[in-house]
Amino acid sequence: MPDHTAFPLLTKDECRSILEHVQTVGAVRFPWEFAAMTVAFLLSLSSCLLLVTDNLALHLTAVLSLASDLLLLQLLLHECAHNALFRSRLLNGIVGWLTGLFVLTPFFSYRRGHSIHHSFLGTPLDPTAAPGSHLP
Repeated sequence: MPDHTAFPLLTKDECRSILEHVQTVGAVRFPWEFAAMTVAFLLSLSSCLLLVTDNLALHLTAVLSLASDLLLLQLLLHECAHNALFRSRLLNGIVGWLTGLFVLTPFFSYRRGHSIHHSFLGTPLDPTAAPGSHLP
């Protein structure tokens, strides 16, 4: 088992400071991030359309693309949970809720649980299965 005590842990104030910085400078900058999200959406839609074909190679391509899209949507959900995707908390909530529909994760429950995870980050009370954790 690797020794995780060698890695420095951030204090709550340091975590809060980093999140505040991300919320002010990490918001979506139009048009580039919006264009990237639009392209990702269109690729997801085209992958879904490939599933109605009779070609097995296209099905495999579509499934691999959709698996990647689910990961990207989960990242989008995470950024919205931190209110880091948009400057508006309301807009982060709306986009997060819609994204949660696609990844089958209730957004506001995810946001609350993720907040608890950050509150107890690096401690045995962290509700996630973090490396070095003593939770089952």
